[in-house]
Amino acid sequence: MIKYLLRPALVSSFVSRGTGSITQLLINFVLGNFIGASAVGSYYLFVSWFGILATLFAMGLPIFLLREIA
Repeated sequence: MIKYLLRPALVSSFVSRGTGSITQLLINFVLGNFIGASAVGSYYLFVSWFGILATLFAMGLPIFLLREIA
């Protein structure tokens, strides 16, 4: 019974992830054609560093907030 209830959720999850991946790939191709490969490389390097630093600076913050609120 439970596996029949989970099937629509799994299908919609995979469909949304697939749609997001295809959309991101198309945006990457368009961005690469507009601004060039070197600028796209710099952009993705910035995004990667931003993500890494945001993760490092936010370590412990969700747990701290949960303790303060609860």
